[in-house]
Amino acid sequence: MGLGQTMLTAGLLVLMIMITISANRMLMDSSMTAYEAESINIAADIANSLVMEATRKKFDENQAAYLTNPNVSVFTSASNFGPIESGEAFSPIPDVAPFKSRTYFDDLDDYHGYERIVDGQSMKGFKVTAQVSYVTLSSQQIVNTTSKTALKRIDVRVEHATYIPNGFTITRILTY
Repeated sequence: MGLGQTMLTAGLLVLMIMITISANRMLMDSSMTAYEAESINIAADIANSLVMEATRKKFDENQAAYLTNPNVSVFTSASNFGPIESGEAFSPIPDVAPFKSRTYFDDLDDYHGYERIVDGQSMKGFKVTAQVSYVTLSSQQIVNTTSKTALKRIDVRVEHATYIPNGFTITRILTY
C-alpha cells in the first residue's frame, strides 16, 4: 500500500468519525428537546391539578359572614393568607405525596406560600409553589392589592431543575 492510499484511508477514517459525532450530537439534541417538551406537558398537568384542588375550596374562611353581611371587609386580611387557622399548618414543607393540603386546607388563601414536590410518571422532582393575593382592576389591568376585594388570584409556579429551570406560572382569578 502506497503513501497516497494510506493518506486517503486516514482521511476517510477521520471523515467517518466526524459524521458519527455529528449524528450522535443531533440525536442527543433531539432527545433533550423531546424531554423538555414532555416535562412542560407534565408540569402543566401538575399546575392545573393544584389550581383545581385550591379552587374547589371555599373562597374565604369567613364567607358565611359575607352571606349575612355582603361586605368584603369580613374577608381574611391579605396579611393573614396562608395556613394560619388551627389544624391547617403541617410539616414538613415542601409537601410530598400524599398531599396533606387536600385535607388540611379549607379555603383558597390557605395555599399562599404553599410548596410541594411532585413526581410525574416518567419524570421526578417538579417543584410547585403557590401564591394567593387579592386583585383589583386598575386602568384596565388586573393588579395585586392588599385591600380586601371579591377577587382572589392564585399563581401556581412549576419548576424542574433540569428541564424547566426558569419555570412557568399558571394563574387563575376567582370571584366570590
